[in-house]
Amino acid sequence: MRDSITGDARLALDLALTVRHDGAGGVADDLAGPAGLTAWVRAHPDTLPAADAFVADEDQLTAVRDLRTALRTLFAHAVRPARPSPADATRLLPVPEALRRLNEAAARTPTVP
Repeated sequence: MRDSITGDARLALDLALTVRHDGAGGVADDLAGPAGLTAWVRAHPDTLPAADAFVADEDQLTAVRDLRTALRTLFAHAVRPARPSPADATRLLPVPEALRRLNEAAARTPTVP
């Protein structure tokens, strides 16, 4: 059976899953600091040219975490009427704000026809 998910969709899902339940009633966040983002990017070598040499800073971490919040908001909206995950239910954005953030991030990504 062929995997029907695209690389971009897999990357979005992988980013969304960097925050999750820790199995002990708390939340695990793979992007808790720049070292976490560095490890995540290096584990996804197709995300950036020279991903293996990437070292995250605080600004990059903030930008990626903001994008992740927007992404998780839209995923939570897509699965309504189910309740959002307790891992971030209090951090979800209004849908228009989530769309704005996601679209702004996409607009910064160069595309080639």
